Amino acid sequence: MEAVIILSGLLLITLLYGTSKLFALPRLWREWQAFQQWRATQNTQQELHQDAKADAVLLDNLTPLAGAGTALAQPPAALQASIAKLRQDTTFVHYPFPFGWYVGTSGQAELAYGEFIGDTNHILITGQSDTGKDNLALNILFTLALTHTPKHLQVAVIDGKGLDFTGWQHKAHTWRLALTSDEIADAMKALTTERDRRREILAAADVSKWDEYRGGDLPLLVVYISELSLLQDAVGKSQLEQWLNSELAAGRAFGIRYIVASQTVTRLDTRWRGQVNLFLAGYQPSQSQDEPNTAMSTAEIRANGGIPPSELPEVPRNAGVFTAISGRRCLTIRTSKLDRDQRRAWLQCLPDAVPPLATPAGAVASEVVAPTMSPPAAQTASTASECDKAALPPASPAREAGPHGEREPAVDPSVSEAGAAPRVVVSAEERAAILAAFETGLSRRKVCLKVFGTEGGKAYQKVQVVCNEYEREQDVHEQADAVAPYVSAQAA
Repeated sequence: MEAVIILSGLLLITLLYGTSKLFALPRLWREWQAFQQWRATQNTQQELHQDAKADAVLLDNLTPLAGAGTALAQPPAALQASIAKLRQDTTFVHYPFPFGWYVGTSGQAELAYGEFIGDTNHILITGQSDTGKDNLALNILFTLALTHTPKHLQVAVIDGKGLDFTGWQHKAHTWRLALTSDEIADAMKALTTERDRRREILAAADVSKWDEYRGGDLPLLVVYISELSLLQDAVGKSQLEQWLNSELAAGRAFGIRYIVASQTVTRLDTRWRGQVNLFLAGYQPSQSQDEPNTAMSTAEIRANGGIPPSELPEVPRNAGVFTAISGRRCLTIRTSKLDRDQRRAWLQCLPDAVPPLATPAGAVASEVVAPTMSPPAAQTASTASECDKAALPPASPAREAGPHGEREPAVDPSVSEAGAAPRVVVSAEERAAILAAFETGLSRRKVCLKVFGTEGGKAYQKVQVVCNEYEREQDVHEQADAVAPYVSAQAA
C-alpha cells in the first residue's frame, strides 16, 4: 500500500511538472523565434559587411562600360556604398535617393542622385525586358526606407507580377501592396482617396502644398508602379491614362511621388508624362522609341552628353544601364545590382509593422516602430550594425539638383569651419523668435516673414535649420514615448 502511495505521488508530480511546461510552451516558442531572428540578423550584418569590403575594391575599378558613355562598368553591388556616398554628398537635402554610378570628369566614381523635395516630382523608368527596371526601383525604395522612419516615409507598390515585393508585406514602411491583377483597381482608387484626404488636411492647415505642412501625420508617400501594361489590362487604356493624368498632376502638392515603370510608353497619352521630370531610360531596340521615353530626340540626347536608349548596350548582359534625363541634362549611368540575398538582408533591417498588442492604456500601437529583435542582447549588438549605419538623419532641402548630382548648398558657405561642412549661424535671440513663431502653427515661410520681414535668402535658411532641429528633437521624444509601452509589455 505504501508503495502505491509513493508511486501515485511521483505520477502526480510528473503530471504537474509536465503541465507547467505545457503552459510555458508559448513563451518558450517566442523566445526561440526571437533567438532565431537575432541569429539571422547577425548573419545579415556579416554578409553586408563583407559586401561593403568587396565594394571598396570595386570602386578602384573606374572603367566605363564600353558603349555606355560614362556609366561605370562595375558599380558597387552593396547598397551601403550608395548610402555612404549620399551621406557624403547630400548633407543639406531631404529624401535623397540614388539611381546609378558613373565616372566623373575628375576620374572618380560618382553617384547620380536626386531628392523628392525641391528636385524630383515623378520618375519614369523605361526599358525592354531584363533592363533592370525593378532593380533600379528597389535601389531607390530601399535607400529611402533605410534612411527615413515609417513616420516620415510610406511606400505603395502596384506590381501585378507579384514577385519582387512580396517581402515588403507587414513592413512598417508599407502603405499598400497590390501584387495580383485583381488588386490593381482597388489600389488605384485608394490612392485617389488618399490624395483627397490629404487635400482636406492641408486646406485645414492653411498651407498651399505638402512641403510647407509641419504636422506629423502626412509622411511622404512614394508609389511604385511596376509595369503600366498590367494596369492597362486591369482597368483599360482610357481609364488608366485619365487616372495617371489626375494623380501625377496633383500628387506632388499633397506629398505623393510616383515612380512609373514600363517597357515603353510609345503608344500612351503624353499629358501625364509632362509631370515627369526625371527620365531613366534603358535599352530600346528602335530609335523611334527614344523621344517618347525621354522627352528628347535622339540628336538632343547625344548633344547633351547622353547615350540614346536605342544606342545603349543590349540586355540582359548589360542590364542596369540607363540614360538619366532631367531638364536639358543627360547622363548615362549603371545601377547597382541588388541580388536576392542582399534584398532579403535589407528587408530584415526594415522594421516590421506592429500588430495590435495588449499594451497598457493609452499606448498607440499604430505609430510604434517595433524592434525586429526582441532580446536585449540582440538590440545591443545591432547598435553598430550595417542596418544602423545605413540611417541618414532628416536634413533640410537643397536646390538645383539633377542627374549629375550638382546642387547649390542650402546654407551660407561663408560661415563654415575649416574642413567642416558649411553651416548656418543662428543667434540665441533669433532661435528663440523662430521657435516661438513656429510653435504657433505658422508655415516656415510665414515664420521667416514674421521674424525677419522676408520670405527667402539667408533668413529662410536660418528658419530651415532651426525648424529641422526642432522637428528632429520632437521625433526622438515621440518615438521614445511610443516604444516604451511596447518594451514594457515585452519585458512583462
